Amino acid sequence: MNFFEVKVLIETKNTVYRDLLLSSENNLEELFKAIIDAFGFEGKQMASFIIEGDGWQAAAEYPLEALGENDSKLMSDIKLSEVFKNIGDHLTLIYDYMNEWKFQIEVIGLNEQHSIKETPALLKSVGKAPNENERELSGNDAESILMNAILGDEFAEDENDDDLFDSDDFDSLDDYEEYQ
Repeated sequence: MNFFEVKVLIETKNTVYRDLLLSSENNLEELFKAIIDAFGFEGKQMASFIIEGDGWQAAAEYPLEALGENDSKLMSDIKLSEVFKNIGDHLTLIYDYMNEWKFQIEVIGLNEQHSIKETPALLKSVGKAPNENERELSGNDAESILMNAILGDEFAEDENDDDLFDSDDFDSLDDYEEYQ
């Protein structure tokens, strides 16, 4: 049996992460429960693990529960040995689709044996976990996050810049009588 050491980083303003130890025999649902416990969340919301593919499409998605009539495998159907093969392998957990807590999971160690036999186990805890019920994003925050994700930070709009494209080539609609 192999053991995986994984780092779980929650997407928040502060650096907050947990290192967990799991067995290759654990499944994604057990990883999900270990993450929820490690961050002190209730675990009552919907969730999915996502393996990122090329571009915007996910290579695979494994929900906690069946969502409709699709044939996707559930978290409980997938052993970690099917997802993790090497150090650096990673996946994303989306928890609570309304608040969209995002956890990045990366394999940081592989061992054939470990002194800790009961898995999953919490190895390290850094930073104070946020309160799961206090995540608030305004529409402006969400728009900014989305635009930075799409365009990157170099395209971030300056608050004092009225011309998004930084060009004088565009006319004002005020210059045309039919639009007044």
